[in-house]
Amino acid sequence: MRARGLQPARHADFIPVPIAHITMQKRHALLIAFLGLTMVVPTLAHAQKAQDWALCRDANLPPEIVVSRCTAVINAAPSRDRGVIAFFARGVAYQRLNWLSSAIADYTEVLRLRPNEERTLNNRGLALHYKGEFKRLRISMRP
Repeated sequence: MRARGLQPARHADFIPVPIAHITMQKRHALLIAFLGLTMVVPTLAHAQKAQDWALCRDANLPPEIVVSRCTAVINAAPSRDRGVIAFFARGVAYQRLNWLSSAIADYTEVLRLRPNEERTLNNRGLALHYKGEFKRLRISMRP
């Protein structure tokens, strides 16, 4: 039972307050804050990409971190050279984790981008050997 004179709030009752009452000084402060945020966000994104790139190439880190950071670099659509390095580093990290199928896939991508890359051919061959895919190993070693 409702009390007399009280009605439920309607959507039309919630009209946005115009910003005309905001003083000029407050407007300038809001504008500066907004512009500051729009300038900081790309800088933070760029800093994160730079940090991802540095951590992707650090072989002394745990392989889980290298996989995560290299994946971030790869997802950011890097240049061809950075892509080769990121796929190779992630392949090495996968191999350290004994995730051989993922390592082989990354090494294959490196070879697609840069055919006959010696370290990649070597690591891919080792991963195929450890996985027991000898037939595939023999096929991939043919000239």
